Amino acid sequence: MKLLISLGISIFIYFLGFSQPINKPTSQTTGFCDIEINDAFIQLNPHLEKDITKAKNQLEQEYQFALLNQAQRNSANNPKYVISVVFHILHENGPENISDEQVKDCIRVLNEDFLKQNADTIDVFPEFKSEIGFTNIEFRLALKDPNGNPTNGINRYFEPNLTNDAGENSKINQWDRSKYLNVWVVKNIASGAAGYTFFPSTLDSYEEGDGIILLSNYVGSIGTSSNNTSRTLTHEIGHWINLPHTWGFSNTPNASNNCNQDDGVYDTPNTKGNGSCNPGTNSCSSFDPHYGKDQIDNLQNYMDYSYCYKMFTKGQSTRMRTALESNIAKRRSLWQPSTLTETGVDQFLVADIEIENPIICFGDQAQFKDASRYGQNSWLWSFEGANINSSNAQNPVVSYFNPGIYDVELVASNSTKSLTVKKENFIWSLPEIGSPVPYQNGFEDPDNFSKDVYLINRDNDAIKFEKTNSYSLEGQNSLMLNNFSNTVNHKDEFIVGPVDVSPLSSIGISWDMAIANKTGNENEVLKVLVSADCGNTWKKVYQKSGSILPTSASTTNGFFPKNISDWRFEGTSSFSSAGPNNENFLIKFEFQSDGGNNLFIDNINVEGNYNPIAVLEYPRNGSINVSANPVINWKAISGIDQYEFEVDTSLNFNSPIKINGLKQYISVNPKNSDTEEQLSNLLLDQEYFWRVRTIAPDTTYNWSSVWSFKTSVNGVGDKELIASEDNIYVYPNPNKGEFFIQFNSNKNRTFEVYNSIGKLVLQSSTNNSNVQIDLTNNPRGIYFVKISDENSTSIKKVVLK
Repeated sequence: MKLLISLGISIFIYFLGFSQPINKPTSQTTGFCDIEINDAFIQLNPHLEKDITKAKNQLEQEYQFALLNQAQRNSANNPKYVISVVFHILHENGPENISDEQVKDCIRVLNEDFLKQNADTIDVFPEFKSEIGFTNIEFRLALKDPNGNPTNGINRYFEPNLTNDAGENSKINQWDRSKYLNVWVVKNIASGAAGYTFFPSTLDSYEEGDGIILLSNYVGSIGTSSNNTSRTLTHEIGHWINLPHTWGFSNTPNASNNCNQDDGVYDTPNTKGNGSCNPGTNSCSSFDPHYGKDQIDNLQNYMDYSYCYKMFTKGQSTRMRTALESNIAKRRSLWQPSTLTETGVDQFLVADIEIENPIICFGDQAQFKDASRYGQNSWLWSFEGANINSSNAQNPVVSYFNPGIYDVELVASNSTKSLTVKKENFIWSLPEIGSPVPYQNGFEDPDNFSKDVYLINRDNDAIKFEKTNSYSLEGQNSLMLNNFSNTVNHKDEFIVGPVDVSPLSSIGISWDMAIANKTGNENEVLKVLVSADCGNTWKKVYQKSGSILPTSASTTNGFFPKNISDWRFEGTSSFSSAGPNNENFLIKFEFQSDGGNNLFIDNINVEGNYNPIAVLEYPRNGSINVSANPVINWKAISGIDQYEFEVDTSLNFNSPIKINGLKQYISVNPKNSDTEEQLSNLLLDQEYFWRVRTIAPDTTYNWSSVWSFKTSVNGVGDKELIASEDNIYVYPNPNKGEFFIQFNSNKNRTFEVYNSIGKLVLQSSTNNSNVQIDLTNNPRGIYFVKISDENSTSIKKVVLK
């Protein structure tokens, strides 16, 4: 945690019920942590110096006494010191208004560090592995506020003046410091530090300053923060419960006189302090009585600035526990049973589910996490559309192969209570390849909201994008956001797709929009973002806000488009890519309210300029156990005359058995026969290479990439289900939605087609020996065909690509 800090002071005067006013310091410094603010406070409040010194001496005496029993108190078997935490997020509607998920991740990091659960302890230098301390301190987000009302332990305040150049005046709405650790999250700190707090000896006389101020991009390891900055609150809490820096009581590491100071902890070697991580550093070169030698610096200590933090020592752990058991600054009351009851953290009050990203790539695993609080010890999960229906694991891992939008439910229990949480339309399982371009979505398809429109409602409130059949530019439907009733600064989102844009050299998105203001002074924001990695990262391609956003005149009544003039055609500038996998291209609309009027979106289109170089589709590159009679497929491309294909056992495409041919261009509809070729009687257990190129009136373009596949040893693909006993054949398999069932004789049969979650999608009967099935209007994925006659029943699996 690198800090290079010089102190300057400006004064704010507040009256706290003391006999004299208390002056609050703010320091004009640069760096990571502002420990010298404690000294500044004493300088500004000399009338409190005696009390602060007395509190400091008492803590030191209590620490020395505790060292006598340190060995048994560094055990994981001891009771935890549970501390309730409340985060106060001060923001101006920017990225400093961090998500709940980022705050929860911060709590996770804290508990890993203070409970010695961080996996990187394995990398602690050998000289210090036996010195790693176990603090027995656990942090929990409060579940009850000071009035006993339910809370998630996260408060948000729109305070532009307090989140910028933050200092002591930013410590608003402090919750009782005897029951809660208060953390204020801000955009920037006046001192230039990443965070700061006071020692408990100072806070004993300065109750309203009790807590920690922290930069928003140093909270947790996700969102606006990162792994590299995730240990800042760990460091600051160390100060808050009486730990100085490893070199002593200053902000400045690597100062020459630091070797003459001490941090008061016996097992942290004497050091100047470090601003980087250079293993083997020995900055003071002095004999250390605890180690019995001249010990190297403990660079990996959370109280250094080295950015390679992994540990507290046993002595530091004892020092912090001592502070928590002291009455100084009311630390002892924080973890008492009555306090934990009042803050709700000793009770099982909430069942909850977390997942890092609810958008799942085809066939990928999804790691679910039980986020219930607190004390649950058994779990029953229910999964819709996954490879398993249920699980009793606390944090199960499941896979999704069938595209769609699915529910997840968790029943979490302890010995006295069971709580249920059900997240509807929570998981979006994407197909292997998205819908072809040109893509159009006017929300007319009744299946839209079960396959390719994902509505995001993070806070589960009543205001969200919803389909309406009362207002549209074309057809019957559009998406509406009841922004007239929305709260200021509320964010609402939806995603459409995925779309296969891999044939395009440049991409454009367009849509129709209708929106109005109430007064004309609103500054609302509409963004369009795209992703090609299943929503893990997003790229902004459009933003419009303020006075140029509305399409119609302001009205203090609810806005509803009545005619064409209320709508406007909108679009992005063309762009070349969204990421690594343009076969699964997602489009997200993100709207932030400023108290304006209703918003309508209709007719989303994705199109662009086609790259004339052909793009292959199936069999996927490197496939094995492919049928000896496969159908090869490639992507449709506009503006050409012909496709030429070659298939060969030679990578040079020059063997005597090369297969080649021409297909006349029909259209960009991928279901046409011009983008596929049925091969037959290929050699068994043989690797084949194939490629395609396009031919225009005046140009023959370069070949596509070369893909390979290997046929199976018996000519039957591992995904092509052929029954040897009942002689029922299903082909082609996989397919694009059209396939055949062939029987060895004519007799009366019934067949039923079910999707992967058991829903009947097609039912019929026949006495023919060959039946064609059409599922082209169904989502891609896995289906099961149940075939019955008077004597037997067979079930076949079919894969729609």
